[in-house]
Amino acid sequence: MSTAQSHFSSLSNVPQESLDDLYFSIQAQLGITKHIGSTIATEKLIQYCHINEHSTVLDVGCGVGLTALYIAKNYGSRVVGVDIRPAMIETAKANARKQDLTDYVTFQVADACDLPQSDNVYDAVICESVLAFIVDHNQALQELTRVLKPKGYLGYTEAVWITSPPETDRHLMDQITGVGSGVQISDVWANLLSEAGLVNQVTEAHKLNIVSDSIHQMRHFGWSKLFSIWGKAIYLLLTDVKYRYLVRVSNTIPKSLMKHIGFGIYVGQAP
Repeated sequence: MSTAQSHFSSLSNVPQESLDDLYFSIQAQLGITKHIGSTIATEKLIQYCHINEHSTVLDVGCGVGLTALYIAKNYGSRVVGVDIRPAMIETAKANARKQDLTDYVTFQVADACDLPQSDNVYDAVICESVLAFIVDHNQALQELTRVLKPKGYLGYTEAVWITSPPETDRHLMDQITGVGSGVQISDVWANLLSEAGLVNQVTEAHKLNIVSDSIHQMRHFGWSKLFSIWGKAIYLLLTDVKYRYLVRVSNTIPKSLMKHIGFGIYVGQAP
């Protein structure tokens, strides 16, 4: 048994929530939603989905609204953000008020596999690091394409295996993340575009650069926001046993795995 496996097996007092629920609950408290590929991937999605001031955009799995607000502020688009977790939506609404963007962005609780929106509404539908947390990809893609206008664009980003990791480490990560499908090879995510009947496809896979990713995050948030996030993180570390547990679990992921992980960008157009 590896050191990481031994550490994971020895963890006690496991919270009742699943790890992914706990992870997103903590993110809502911190006021941050992390997407693999950071703003590098977001900008590519915006470019490939041809988002501009005339676009109506649906951001599925919007988290605390960072991308939705970024698009509205920098591109002048009308954006609707949906997320299955009420705590995320409440934080997103508060962020919209703080940035005075409530005329451009609205947020609501919704399930990606059962969207309340009507057919053929949006010029672009995007989701970042969302499908990995959904078990039924076909149902999700059916819903995402249903709300697209003819010739509209669907774009998503996901974590991918750039190279194959040791099987024991890969299995351990699947155990720890506890998500619907987790990290996949790029072809798995790319094939969803064809299965959904989308055309003019763009598929890319990039190595993950932790340093570059962190720099882009800092530029995106700004120092005042980062200090606020760090302050909340320190407070939770001192006061919240579940947050300490999540940090311990994160530390069991073998660092050697990171060299095998990258991010994929996938875009298709409705007929």
